[in-house]
Amino acid sequence: MRDNYIAYASASKSRLVIPDFSSGVDFFSDESVTTVTRAKDCYNFSFADGALKEGFGLTAYDRFSDILLASVWLYKRFDAESGAADDRLIAAAKDGKLYVCSASGEDQAVRLGDITLTSVPSFVNYRLYGTDVVLICSATDGMFVYDGVNLPYHVDNAPNITSMVLHYERLFVTVDGEKNAVWFSDDLDPTNWDASLAGGGFIQMVDERGALNKVISYLNYVYVFRDYGISRITAYGAQTDFSVSNLFVSSGRIFPGSVALCGDAVVFLADDGLYMFDGVSTKKMLKGLDAIIESGENSCAFYADGKYYLAFRRVTDADTVGCEAGEYVNNALLVLDLNGGDYSLSRGVDIACFCRPDSGRTIAVTGDGKAGRVEKCGALFGVPLLKKWRVPKTDLGDVRKKFVREICLASEGDVRIVLRSDTREKSVEFGGGAEVQKKRVAFPGRRIGFDIISEEASACVSRPSLIITKSGD
Repeated sequence: MRDNYIAYASASKSRLVIPDFSSGVDFFSDESVTTVTRAKDCYNFSFADGALKEGFGLTAYDRFSDILLASVWLYKRFDAESGAADDRLIAAAKDGKLYVCSASGEDQAVRLGDITLTSVPSFVNYRLYGTDVVLICSATDGMFVYDGVNLPYHVDNAPNITSMVLHYERLFVTVDGEKNAVWFSDDLDPTNWDASLAGGGFIQMVDERGALNKVISYLNYVYVFRDYGISRITAYGAQTDFSVSNLFVSSGRIFPGSVALCGDAVVFLADDGLYMFDGVSTKKMLKGLDAIIESGENSCAFYADGKYYLAFRRVTDADTVGCEAGEYVNNALLVLDLNGGDYSLSRGVDIACFCRPDSGRTIAVTGDGKAGRVEKCGALFGVPLLKKWRVPKTDLGDVRKKFVREICLASEGDVRIVLRSDTREKSVEFGGGAEVQKKRVAFPGRRIGFDIISEEASACVSRPSLIITKSGD
């Protein structure tokens, strides 16, 4: 994009125009060196097509309306008797109870057995002895197996699993209380954990990369994401042939909940920003995102339809947005299109986990136990999310005092422009309409910036501009 957003009409008058918003956001750079076509901050606006429109939020998903949820999983199941798919949603409630319902129907979830877990479980689908089952594993309660017909049963010798992945018919796991080893099950039987050369076992890793937190199967290897690095396990054939290679070393802590296999790459969040991993090396993504990361400790991530979904905790400002009015763990949602590079950052949405039913829509579980569809709705369960685009302050290459005389923009909904100088602010209201609107103002400052703010669910703002004159100082 050309930086021709300032067209001088005379020596003393200039027009500051944002031709479109597709340049995105620069969270990191100081306002004094940031081009005005890139926002200093932005949330709850989508800007991929050049206009500011509503970003991602949550709409109601009523399959679990009376249950306070902790997590949800898609159990892929084929029913041999009917000869058709019988996919289910398995949900863990905050009180530790399990629930089940169909993945594509409208039935309400019902209690699954009498199990009460004492920690949030993880799940994995597996075909055990010719039957599609789901393995339900808790860091404090061990492993349960559910086949879709009988009640779940407990696997007595399984470890307390914190992360797991199926790889060449073995289950590779990290274990609660054993942060320096990866355990693996017997070949062809993830319910057999007897340690022997013909059965299961474990691999220890003790070095500066720290604790072992997350395992994934990728490019025919098992990758282990650790506090400060990535290790690779070669694990096919007999366990005597297993080997370990240490790869990436991170300067910041890697957050295991953010790790997601995204087609032919892995994306994850660390203390110092977002990374893409190709099996050998890493590269930084969305540079400057680390400037707004408050914590990724409880982050969660998901991949679907070419998009990487990441929930984390971001820094706040004087505004209170969505979930920030109460207690929350995460308050930000990043949706990154890995094919085109477009992204959207929502604020005020507290997400604890994601799931993808066969309906084709990603659903999320919030920190307060609700389920919702992730959609471009600009709202949180019908309540509009505050939207902001912050244009950095500029002196237009001239240290003299300036005056904003006129504001122009096109908007389909009500918006507020907040003019900012180094010493003051001024708010100007615009109603929605089909025509370009103009407002006369008188706002002084040596450096001028402004915020575009919407408090409506839907939005469409384009081509804002300021007419600025300069004093003779």
